[in-house]
Amino acid sequence: MRVLGVDTSTWLASVGLVDEGRVVAERHESVRSNHGTSLLPLIASVLTDAGIAIGEIDAVAVAKGPGSFTGLRISLSVAKGLALATGARVVGVPTLPALARAAGRDG
Repeated sequence: MRVLGVDTSTWLASVGLVDEGRVVAERHESVRSNHGTSLLPLIASVLTDAGIAIGEIDAVAVAKGPGSFTGLRISLSVAKGLALATGARVVGVPTLPALARAAGRDG
């Protein structure tokens, strides 16, 4: 399963692609004003790095907060748009348990 992960809950926009549980590409960018201008180019870059077309993803995992309200709206909207265009599923991921797990704790 190929999963595109998107997080804009903080000032850092992050995108990654996992294929069968293995991270194949990831990018992040510090965003000062608007995730809307950086998110789609980051997604395109990750897909290019991985050599995968957008239609080949099975799901979009998106951080659903807590976090920046505007940032969350942008990533959720992009995830929903990608899902509608490709047939991929959208999976919301709570931000705090994801951060805890990344820090080595079972959130």
